[in-house]
Amino acid sequence: MTGRQQGRGRLAPVSFLSVCGITMLYWIAIGKDDFLYDTNVRFRELLDRNNIPYTYTESDGGHIWRNWRRYLAAFLPLLFR
Repeated sequence: MTGRQQGRGRLAPVSFLSVCGITMLYWIAIGKDDFLYDTNVRFRELLDRNNIPYTYTESDGGHIWRNWRRYLAAFLPLLFR
């Protein structure tokens, strides 16, 4: 649950979960040829501007199952730490 800054239309840097003391996990992975690559760059810039930590992984290829399999294998164990 993320709010918006008044009148600016940008995401606020504080989420409901972080206010409650729950650790957030932002894990971003994308292929260099993914159709969402430019959107992903803008999203990471937003996170950087707001000092929100995240893990970023970039691989060859696009929005393909081979990449999804690799990303899921790396990401899913982090959910159960």
